[in-house]
Amino acid sequence: MDRSGGTVGQERREHTRVVIGGNAQITSVSGRQAPRERASILNCSRGGALLRLPAPRRRFFRGSDAALEPQDSLTCVLRIPPVYQEIELFAEVVRVDRVDSDPDALQVGLRFFCDVQNGINGNIAVLRRLLGRAGLSADDAPALDYKPAAPRGKVIGADPADETGEVDTATTRRLERESRRLERSKSRRLSKESRRLSKSSRRKSRRAKVLESDGSWELGPLPKHDKQAEQASDVANALKADLFEEESWSNYVGSAPSKAKEPKQEPKDERSRSSGELSRPRPKVRIVDHTPEARVRNQRVSSRVSRIESAETPAPVVYSSLGGPENGLYVRGSARLEEGQAVVRLPAHFTSLVDPESVTVQVTPRGPCAGLYVARAEARGILVRELADGRSHAPFDYLVLAARR
Repeated sequence: MDRSGGTVGQERREHTRVVIGGNAQITSVSGRQAPRERASILNCSRGGALLRLPAPRRRFFRGSDAALEPQDSLTCVLRIPPVYQEIELFAEVVRVDRVDSDPDALQVGLRFFCDVQNGINGNIAVLRRLLGRAGLSADDAPALDYKPAAPRGKVIGADPADETGEVDTATTRRLERESRRLERSKSRRLSKESRRLSKSSRRKSRRAKVLESDGSWELGPLPKHDKQAEQASDVANALKADLFEEESWSNYVGSAPSKAKEPKQEPKDERSRSSGELSRPRPKVRIVDHTPEARVRNQRVSSRVSRIESAETPAPVVYSSLGGPENGLYVRGSARLEEGQAVVRLPAHFTSLVDPESVTVQVTPRGPCAGLYVARAEARGILVRELADGRSHAPFDYLVLAARR
């Protein structure tokens, strides 16, 4: 219980509290942001003080106000009447309670890390005299042995011993380690940002072409990107792939090759490339879409479509690509059983391009039946029958897949 009859709390009850008024400003808090608002001093003793601080509020355009918690270490500046000189002290938060009469205020109990009565620092001497002389007037201020306060935020040296004669150094060492860690972290961030900017500057300087004119240095324009030349080069590279070369085609079926074989160059191949056709004993193929994506026999899948027109079929055939480890073709459609079986003939362009040994078929019935199975699967057609010697006329869907030759 202090002289005013108020609650002392749990911070150093053995010392007498004096209601002296004044205000306090918390300048720094270990590990977090310090409150911006100024606190009022309710009472003070040689070992601690009780402050009244506005409760933290949530802001719309910035983060919430800083809040204090027990065991926080902080630096505060006390201004006590009548002299109102700044007294900087190092303290620890021992309790934070809400005020019943004012929900927007908090009572914060502090414990000083040094005993004011035994202090030898000039700031502490001022506080000791103010606490010992309640009737001190402003005329007595010049007689006080006062030294200017240290800069804001700097932790001043604590008294070497408290009233029990033991040194309270654990918290001080912890704060020093945390301060050094924050400095190292900040230094690493600055060094990393500096290296990134330096690397970016060197990269830009290499890309820029420097010209000297009239005794001054100027940045020359970068070389222009020739899009037409790049497209022509891509088309020429695409035409190098021979669609029906058996020796080279074996590199593209199955797993991806480590190095593709180059097809043999013949004079008639050069002439056919100039006209846009590939002449072979097998069906002729004319590439209509002369784009960089119109490539044949590669593992990349393009979102564009290459239209390949066969010389044997007048109608154009549009090919698209399904993703997978093989270069393959597929034919899908619907058919109907006739007396329990159906023969589906595959188109000529599919038959001429696929490997007959790689044909696989999937069938899905669309009506009631005993079940379907593929009795025969070839490159030119498939034979589908009903299970249990059924003789229904059920419709079904089929999907034929095969790898290119």
